[in-house]
Amino acid sequence: MKKFPKSVMTGIFTVVCVVTVAVTSLFSAIAANAVGNLDQQFTSGGTYSSYGALSSTILRGQSFTAGSNGLLDRITIDMRKTGNPGVINGSLYLASNGVPSGSPLAVTTVNETDVSSSSVTSVIFDFSSPATVTAGTSYVFVLAAPNAVSGGMMSPPKFYSIYNGPAAPTGMLEVWSTDAGSTWSVGSWSFFAASYITPVVQSSPSSSSSSSPSPSSSSTSTPSPSVTANSSLADTGIHGYENELILGSGVIFVILGSVGLNLSRGRRLLKK
Repeated sequence: MKKFPKSVMTGIFTVVCVVTVAVTSLFSAIAANAVGNLDQQFTSGGTYSSYGALSSTILRGQSFTAGSNGLLDRITIDMRKTGNPGVINGSLYLASNGVPSGSPLAVTTVNETDVSSSSVTSVIFDFSSPATVTAGTSYVFVLAAPNAVSGGMMSPPKFYSIYNGPAAPTGMLEVWSTDAGSTWSVGSWSFFAASYITPVVQSSPSSSSSSSPSPSSSSTSTPSPSVTANSSLADTGIHGYENELILGSGVIFVILGSVGLNLSRGRRLLKK
């Protein structure tokens, strides 16, 4: 029994490896970008004015006002690290007079390896369990770095720098606390930050029911309207990458066709 020539087998193996890498990269890119629409943003043309240090002794936050109803699934903030300051814990709060209020609505964590020490980058804070936000309502995203220190005689500095600009759009201001959140100060500038929301729509009540009044009591009950994600409005990332998906699929089919041609070629060689 004849075997496939070595050149054919090598070609098939190479093509299979390329297909595997291409498929993995394509769908990983889609998943990584599966977030909502850009809602609020401050960049000031990319010109930084100063920065605020984030360490174990100071909390820093960014306030913003939601522009739409939906699920807040991502916040980005421009940062840089010095040394090895450890994890960053992010918490979303309702705002009261521009500062955090109540219990966290959602939490997330970013590792220090996700923050550059050589340049300022936009650090991504994704929420695995996003909070539902309401258009026109103000929120504050608070950052804490429990293992970071500003340095001193006995220890090298290890902290984060959060960069801001020379202005602030409506509803976006930096805040900070030096006493673990007991009191807060509100600045006049905004961090370079952005928020992303997957929109939702409010559905109408499907039915209502009432009970006949009795001499002693009466009652009427109406189901509360529910809020659900609207897939026609939500930018899940796949919608934003439709062209790339189509192009990637075409490339994959071409590569698979190449595999088929190699197999066909091998069969013809075996018959000779």
